[in-house]
Amino acid sequence: MTSRRSQDASQVSPLLGLAMGGLFAAVGLTVVFVSLGWIHVDPSSVHAPMWVLGLAGGMFLLPGLLLCYYGIRNGQARDGTVPKEKPWGGPGWFVGAVMITAFAAMALWIGFGDGPREFSGGVTGSEREGRVVFGGAGLLCATLAVWVWFRGLKEIFQGRD
Repeated sequence: MTSRRSQDASQVSPLLGLAMGGLFAAVGLTVVFVSLGWIHVDPSSVHAPMWVLGLAGGMFLLPGLLLCYYGIRNGQARDGTVPKEKPWGGPGWFVGAVMITAFAAMALWIGFGDGPREFSGGVTGSEREGRVVFGGAGLLCATLAVWVWFRGLKEIFQGRD
């Protein structure tokens, strides 16, 4: 059996970074434009506030832009080597922090926001179960987001431990 190395997103090839990143960014930007009202959709087809839709679009847009950035950066290396980043260096931690914060905001809205919620499936069949599951996940994501923001900003302003 051959071993397979996992690929870090910061090590992506220029073509793959621009192709996949461009695709993700385009999908995310389209959803953000819908949330801003720049692309019209039937309001009855949207079952969440527009800010939630905008966050969901941003969760595709930002990683797409990050992949494009890595693709362009890696394509500019003259000797063909790919720069190594510090674990909390570069834009990756920031995109991750924004995404975890967005996950937390959406889950907290589902769990604790006003209005009725509809859930289907085994675990979250009732509104109460769904709110408990999403509320708990939202609190967990919010806690993780606070830690990631704290750790990333500490790295920027104070340097390595």
